[in-house]
Amino acid sequence: MFYDRVKQTTTSTGTGELELPLTGSTPSGFRSFITVWNGPITTPVRVAIVHESANEWEICDVTISAGSTPAPDVVTRSVAVARSAGTGDNVNFSAGTKYIFPVADAEWLNGVNANRRVFSIRVLAEATALTVADGLGVFAVPAELNGYNIVSIHAAVDTVSSSGAVTIQVYNATDTQDILSTEITIDVSEYTSYTAATAHVVDTDHDDLATGDRLRIDCDGAGTDTAGLTLHFVCQKP
Repeated sequence: MFYDRVKQTTTSTGTGELELPLTGSTPSGFRSFITVWNGPITTPVRVAIVHESANEWEICDVTISAGSTPAPDVVTRSVAVARSAGTGDNVNFSAGTKYIFPVADAEWLNGVNANRRVFSIRVLAEATALTVADGLGVFAVPAELNGYNIVSIHAAVDTVSSSGAVTIQVYNATDTQDILSTEITIDVSEYTSYTAATAHVVDTDHDDLATGDRLRIDCDGAGTDTAGLTLHFVCQKP
């Protein structure tokens, strides 16, 4: 979660926990972490910790326990994402005032999910039996995905196979090319391909999308008693 106008000060030193006094640590016009989060912060929050005068700063994830007068709130730091002297260890802060405040840092903004689009296609209704066939469904690529590459495709069924694996291929009918060099597999008694013994592989020579490309869903193995089919696509701008 992100909240506005959250900042506190600490005079703690070293590489470990930081104390936030219950009074006097929140600058005028700002709010304290515990006040905004309405209690202890147990899900890590990314923050910047910046020394007021020395060249010492750090970006890391923290949790914060709530104090009770006279005990202060206590900040527990994870290993630094970025720090003034590089990455890896936490900064050994010297004496003086340090500011601590939430940030959306470069790693988060440029992370693995940057420039990604995720969408799902319901291929077969929940109670519709899965059968071996080409063209169970066809999806036309919208203009918003033009120039994107397919990163992964996973499948899910509504009734699991009692015998035999489900195997799915996605075929670009416009380019007349299979998109997967290793097909999607849903193992016996499994609902999704996320836990498959054999992971699917996207053919990086045929993973690109263009406006209007027709993606055809083919079933090469239906298992037994399987019903329903949904595909989940993850695409990324190169």
